[in-house]
Amino acid sequence: MQITGRTVFIPGSTSGIGLALALALRGRGNTVVLGGRRRDLLDELVAAHPGLDAVEIDTADPASITKAVTEVLDRHPDLDVLVAMAGIMRVEDWHTPRGSWPRPSRSSPPTCSARSG
Repeated sequence: MQITGRTVFIPGSTSGIGLALALALRGRGNTVVLGGRRRDLLDELVAAHPGLDAVEIDTADPASITKAVTEVLDRHPDLDVLVAMAGIMRVEDWHTPRGSWPRPSRSSPPTCSARSG
C-alpha cells in the first residue's frame, strides 16, 4: 500500500494513538484532516502542526457526522483514506454484574479507567 501522497481523514485524532498516527502520516507527505469534538483543541493542534487541517465531528451524533462528511469532501475532494479512531472506554468492574455498570457521560471528554476488587 502506498502511504504517501494520500488524503487521510482521522476522526478521533486529537490525542493518543490517533494524533500520533496523524502526525506520522503527515510526516510521510500525506494531507491529514484531524477530526474531534473540541473545536478549541482542533484549532490548537492545527496551529502547532502546520499543514494539518481539522473538522469538528461527534461520532455519536448523526447530524455531526453528515456535516463533517460534507465539510471534509468540500475541502478535500481527493479524500481516499478514512481511519476510524473515535471511541469511548467504559469503566468495567468484572466483579460486579454487568447491569450495574455506570453509563458513560457525554458531558465530559471520554476517559479510560478500569478497576478490580
